[in-house]
Amino acid sequence: MIDESELLALKNRAYERPINKEMAIEIIEGKRQTASETDYYSVSDDNFQICFTLEEIREGGRLFKHLSVTSFKEEVPRYDYVERLMKPLGFRGSIKKSKGCTIWIEKNPDNDYTAVNVVEELLDR
Repeated sequence: MIDESELLALKNRAYERPINKEMAIEIIEGKRQTASETDYYSVSDDNFQICFTLEEIREGGRLFKHLSVTSFKEEVPRYDYVERLMKPLGFRGSIKKSKGCTIWIEKNPDNDYTAVNVVEELLDR
């Protein structure tokens, strides 16, 4: 498990440099690395890569916290593991109650990875 000090450092970096609309377009166009391809927005342990960003949905719009927990094995990251990561990163909602968060499982078409994604609006800056 990633320790809490690493999670807090990850959170601070995401808050220092949110991904705005222009950056998102550059990522889509392949002109910029995805957040998970950088050490700035992600940390890893033996089993998982944890990526955390603040994302602006539209220019001047609201910010959303986005946590992605990726397994490069065939297993889906366990929800209790994801839930333990959420609080230090500032999430208010819960996976178990599906309250306040949008949650989805992402599978790479080549089955190279499986990820659990959690998104929640940032209400306090």
